[in-house]
Amino acid sequence: MLTKEDLEDFLKAIEKVEIGEGDLTTEVVVPYPRFGAGRVISKNKGFFAGEKIIETLVRSSGERINLTWHIKDGKQIKENDTVFSFEGKISDVLARRRIIEYVLGRASAIATHTRRIVGKLERVGKKLVSPSKVVPGYEVIDNYAFTIGGGIVRSEGLKDSIYITPEHVEYGGGIEQVVDCVLKEVGITRKEIKIEVEVVSFLDFQRVNELDIDVIHISSNATREDILKIFTEGNPKKKPVLHLRSINDWDHEFAPFFFVYLCVENIFTEVVPLEFKVKIEEGAL
Repeated sequence: MLTKEDLEDFLKAIEKVEIGEGDLTTEVVVPYPRFGAGRVISKNKGFFAGEKIIETLVRSSGERINLTWHIKDGKQIKENDTVFSFEGKISDVLARRRIIEYVLGRASAIATHTRRIVGKLERVGKKLVSPSKVVPGYEVIDNYAFTIGGGIVRSEGLKDSIYITPEHVEYGGGIEQVVDCVLKEVGITRKEIKIEVEVVSFLDFQRVNELDIDVIHISSNATREDILKIFTEGNPKKKPVLHLRSINDWDHEFAPFFFVYLCVENIFTEVVPLEFKVKIEEGAL
């Protein structure tokens, strides 16, 4: 769940890099007392995400900027739409211009891509869940945008589950050994901790399918042939989660198979931000 504290921490980290101790150019060009008005416009079609981000960013400036929203989270945008207008201390806006434009662009791109995938999956009775591949530092806004687009965030962090990857298996000497070690370690807390295992091949799946685990993830590195074999010959005891590198890897033959949840791994890692533009209107208030 997105919290005010999470957003504040994220934005403080970005401001530290982008603004640091101050924006000398803005301080010279725009005198401190000057107030004015402006708006942020979209330059692409898509779905908007970023309302809470901007509200939190404005609060961090000491509420010297007043916002009027014209487009809310989850609503469609098109070229030259005014997303929100503002009035207040112009230097506060200009110092954060690149943050505003990039964060809105990234969040809206993720929401747009997510919405399109969700629509495609709904037609075949599947649901989109958050990918395991993330961009460190951006999880807060990426998950927020993902939910705006209609995706389901499975969990945030690893505090309530144990996720065993092929790398863990290789290091631990085999899947049976690793799972046995995990079960011994969690002990009486087993019912409170979800054990999830990622498999790459049909043979891996057969072995894991017999173990005391909660969720099997079919890796995005699995071949189409292995995926088909898992569902046609593997007799899954619980519904697996299917991972794909991109939605382009979706095959219509997957639709009737025994699973509900799908992960598309490049949603967060291959983002092409939508374009937004901060425009300062002429005249001072």
